[in-house]
Amino acid sequence: MLLHNFGDCMNGFKTQYYTLWDPEKSILITRLRGLISVNDVRSWIQGFEQAAKLIPSNSGFKLLSDLHGFTAENVEAHKAMRTIIPLFLSQHGMKPGFARLFPEVPVTVVTLEAKRCVASAHVHHDVTKITKYHTELSTASEDFFTDSDAAEKWLNAIHL
Repeated sequence: MLLHNFGDCMNGFKTQYYTLWDPEKSILITRLRGLISVNDVRSWIQGFEQAAKLIPSNSGFKLLSDLHGFTAENVEAHKAMRTIIPLFLSQHGMKPGFARLFPEVPVTVVTLEAKRCVASAHVHHDVTKITKYHTELSTASEDFFTDSDAAEKWLNAIHL
């Protein structure tokens, strides 16, 4: 497993970002929490890409994207991170639900290295946003949560 993790940050906020590959459960888990800067996002992307390389070729996997407690330090930090997960999903055989929010933007779905995402769970603390996403965008293979444990439990119930 690869773990990329950082501790305390400014203003008393606990900043945490990491990605790990759990080969036993075939789950790629990535988290961004606290006040996140552009530099934090760059480091998170690096760790995310390194962990994703550990997914075996010719296999299915699940993704847990956990942004519970995430606050972008500024607009640039938000812009730097917001496309990473949807792009990753579209490169691994899954059209992300977020794509249905902007039907005018074409999304090409491919499967790189025969690594196919069979399920993804997205976690965020904004109850209003997640309720809307859950209602409008959820499918049998993608869902939206405000609770990290519930998201992981949902993913664990999906068999490859």
